[in-house]
Amino acid sequence: MKTRILFAMLIMFLAAATKTTAQIAAKKNDGKQKTVLLINTHFTYPGWSEGNLNASFYNAAKAFFISKNYTVLETKVENGYHADEEVEKHLQADIVILQTPVNWENTP
Repeated sequence: MKTRILFAMLIMFLAAATKTTAQIAAKKNDGKQKTVLLINTHFTYPGWSEGNLNASFYNAAKAFFISKNYTVLETKVENGYHADEEVEKHLQADIVILQTPVNWENTP
């Protein structure tokens, strides 16, 4: 019986300590500006698929994150990219949003 009581007390203590640690970490991160990486993967096919829908979603996301004071990193695949720069952007980002054409039905 004493063992069960001690075990229950230990669990409650650990739960309280974990919650307190998480709250302290959250307060420390509140002052840190978050970074989002937006990647538009659409390629334009003149006369068939201009990419307007993807551009609209991309621009709406960009406007939203800027309004929330995020640092916005951008990649538009159609404009070209360098792998080393993309790796660095991914390392800096707290959030990565990959905007893909709807007809892909999934991410590449």
